[in-house]
Formats: sequence, C-alpha cells, structure tokens
Amino acid sequence: MSHLLQITDLHICTDPAEQLAGINSRETLLQVLDSIAASVPRSVPLLLTGDIAAHGELAAYQWLNQVLLATGREVYWLPGNHDDLAQLEAGLVDFPRCRSVHLAGWQLLLLNSSESGSATGKLGSKELDWLSGELSQSDASHLLLALHHPLAAVGSAWMDAMCVADSDELGALLESEARLRGVICGHVHQQSCVDWCGRPQLSAPASCFQFAPGSDEFALDDEARPGYRLIQLHSDGRIESEVVRV
Repeated sequence: MSHLLQITDLHICTDPAEQLAGINSRETLLQVLDSIAASVPRSVPLLLTGDIAAHGELAAYQWLNQVLLATGREVYWLPGNHDDLAQLEAGLVDFPRCRSVHLAGWQLLLLNSSESGSATGKLGSKELDWLSGELSQSDASHLLLALHHPLAAVGSAWMDAMCVADSDELGALLESEARLRGVICGHVHQQSCVDWCGRPQLSAPASCFQFAPGSDEFALDDEARPGYRLIQLHSDGRIESEVVRV
C-alpha cells in the first residue's frame, strides 16, 4: 500500500502580508504543513494540484520552494489556471516537474488542464496524445489521474461551468482502460467525491479560503477550515482517503 498527501489551491502571494478573501494563504499553508508533519511520516509524498501561486509570480514559487525543502518530503505538482508554468518551473527549482510517478504497483499521471487566459479547464490534443503514449507504455497494475480542473460536476453551478471542456475526449481515450481507479482534482476549494465514468473523482479543501458547496453563484464558506486529503492506494486497486481540516 502507498500513501499520498494532496494539498491544493495554495494561492501563495509574493507579499507575505497579502490576504485573499480575508485569509493569509502563506500562514494557512504553514498550518496545514505543521498538521501533516505532526501526524504523517515524511516518507509520504505531497501532491500539489494547482493554483499554487495567487498571481503566478516567481517570488511566490521561490518562497514555497524553501518551505517545501523544510518538509523533507518528495513533492509532485501540476499547474492551475492561476499559475505561470514557466515561473513555476523556475521557482520550484528543487522540485523538478514530474508527470509520471510510480508508487508500488500504481502509476500516478499528472495532467495539465489549464489554458492560458481561461479559468475553464481544457486538455487539448497535445495533452491527450501524451497520456495515450504513457498508457501504451505503462506496466502498472493501477492508474490514478491528477489534474487541476474537475472532469465531473461537483454540484456548484458556477464552478461546474469550469469543468474540463474536453472531458468526453478523455473519457473516450480511457473507455477501455480497466486499470484506471480514480481521479484527483483541485480548483473547487471544497471536499467532494463524485463519479466520473464509473470512477471516483476526489477533491480536497483548499489550503487557504473555501468555496461554499452547492452554490449556484460564487460564494465563500467562511466557517470551513483549510485542509488536505490523505490518500491510501491499496495493492488490490482500492482507494481510501480522509480529509483533515486544520
């Protein structure tokens, strides 16, 4: 069995005093990491599922690079619609981008669902071709996809309008892929577990501010705490997880 920690929608700011929706995203991230350090062994890697910086600025990623180094953990990441991929790669210099991760019989495949200038998710032919190539070469028993935008609606109308636009093309590509066990996404700033093509799609609370679930229009949940998701990947293909709030 392997373990994985999902932290999502960090929205780190360059200015250490800047607040977003009344939240200092640097401070709440440090609280999340302190909670993890106190309860989860360092051997469990971190998966950052996008919107890592609030404004895509190099200095925000550089600050995060030092924070992540102090955790002593392996870190995997993918970009969100608020991120600048070039700055992200330059800033997380000690954590080079890794798109395919092997975890004891599992293969984690990290997709880029962000399209420049748009908050809506889209994979595009280049990303789908990359995934097709990875699938054809994979000898893993079980597959897990990770991306920023959700593939399936989570029940918030305004947010669901930003789901991956070409999820049907992805579904067609994976239709005969019996090894796919689930999908991990970010973007929604809330805890959810919904069905996508017969597999669970899991999202986690943001490490900063939270969106109100089940809302037709943009709404914050001021009562919900930041958090993370601890994922267990079993050798028989089962996925178990729990959300921890801090």
